[in-house]
Amino acid sequence: MYITINDIILNPNTDNEQRRPFEIFINSKNMEQFQWVVALTRVISAVFRKGGDCTFLAEELKAVFDPQGGYFKRGGKFMPSLVAEIGEAIEQHLTKIGMIKVAELG
Repeated sequence: MYITINDIILNPNTDNEQRRPFEIFINSKNMEQFQWVVALTRVISAVFRKGGDCTFLAEELKAVFDPQGGYFKRGGKFMPSLVAEIGEAIEQHLTKIGMIKVAELG
């Protein structure tokens, strides 16, 4: 599965410049997943475009559990579902662009 998140830059070259996610694309060879993946990408992209705080999406998606059990991804991290892994990818992206702040230890 491949996830691409495209951003938009609001108020470029000003003190109010802000980078925000604009759309998400999820591509998979598994056609069994196609219908819900397309639906999910359209809903997430709509939330991104709406504006406001979209950081809640990551937590909501990460809380989805597969009733058949999760899996361990490369590196040994447990993922409760494919949807949760999409949520983690969104969280990583939002952290990278500064929309989610990482709490400092100490």
